Amino acid sequence: MKKLFVVWFAALLLVVFAAPAVAKVELGGIVFVDFMRIDRDKDSTQWYWLGDGSTSYSNLSVTVPAISRLYARWTNEDNVGMYIELGIGQPDSWYYSQGSENRTELRKAYGWWDIGDFQVMAGKSTTPLSPLNPDALLGAVITNCIGEGYGELYSGRTAQVRGTWKFANWGRLAVALVDPNGRKEYGGEYGPWYGRDVQSHNILPRLDVGAPMYFSSLGIYPSLMVQKRSADVSGGGSDSDVISWAGSLGVKGEFHPFTFKVEINMGQNLGNTTVGMGDSLPGYICSAVIDSSGKLNDARSYLGFVDLGYNFSIFGRSSQLHFIYGVSYAEVGYDGRDITARSDMWGFSLPVDIAKGLRVRAEWMNYDDGSVDFPGHGSSAFGKYAIYGVQFQITF
Repeated sequence: MKKLFVVWFAALLLVVFAAPAVAKVELGGIVFVDFMRIDRDKDSTQWYWLGDGSTSYSNLSVTVPAISRLYARWTNEDNVGMYIELGIGQPDSWYYSQGSENRTELRKAYGWWDIGDFQVMAGKSTTPLSPLNPDALLGAVITNCIGEGYGELYSGRTAQVRGTWKFANWGRLAVALVDPNGRKEYGGEYGPWYGRDVQSHNILPRLDVGAPMYFSSLGIYPSLMVQKRSADVSGGGSDSDVISWAGSLGVKGEFHPFTFKVEINMGQNLGNTTVGMGDSLPGYICSAVIDSSGKLNDARSYLGFVDLGYNFSIFGRSSQLHFIYGVSYAEVGYDGRDITARSDMWGFSLPVDIAKGLRVRAEWMNYDDGSVDFPGHGSSAFGKYAIYGVQFQITF
């Protein structure tokens, strides 16, 4: 792994010294260090396989999560550019033990060409879908970051070809053709599951469209996603089309000293795409399901969050207090029954810029995994937990 970094930086230095004067190269990086504690109740302890459910669980850790990163940006005189970003640090894990193996991950790698008010882009990055996220960053090593799974719908970082039309300073239209293949980190393959012998395939890319608009101190962010896959079911089932879609509407504004971000999302069969639903119960039942009769049942998801901020100074240092609330809900039918799940989050985050390149964030977030309701079989609770502590962010 160290050899990889040596080769990578050597290549970047060659680019820097070999590039003509009209080209521009920028190198940078961010290191995050989480000094945090997590407290789980009995139900949460059992759900995350940290005990038998008879006792609660608490743990203190100091980690460097894999959202830490190095990046390089290059542009030339023909308005062609390239961006590469490597994630480094401890990967997310339910267990997040201090001895966990660190990793290097290609977070982003894409290039672009600006042609007047039009840009064509190709590579791996986030898509135009659901661009806003709450300002909660503590706990990425246990999959808690930006509220994913608790109100935040994340577009994912996926290979794509995208065209963006810019309309002066008031807005733009982005249309992306996104790779629809891959595997879901939680919940199995990108196809119907529950033990059936299933192959899912496609002949069309996933389509993501975003049209953000800017009005003085207010931004409006509508976006949508559509994807179609075919499921071939062996063993007596019928072939079915799995249609996935998502719609998102976000609003962001600043009216000094107050700020706010609000986003509402809804969709169908989101678990059959690379869209991020997080590691919470709604993320486990957001895929289409083929029941015992071979019938395909669509899953529906509803998510949203609000982030209210207040700008002020602490000893002359810029800071912003955030109050965050989010909720995720999903439901899917199986053999004539509706299975439902809900998760919630709420808490406070206070980033303070201590010095140039150094930000310290105090954060306290509460997460409720709720329960799954199986009609006719009762409801199973999965507990609550809290993450609180301090995050150090060093940027160059």
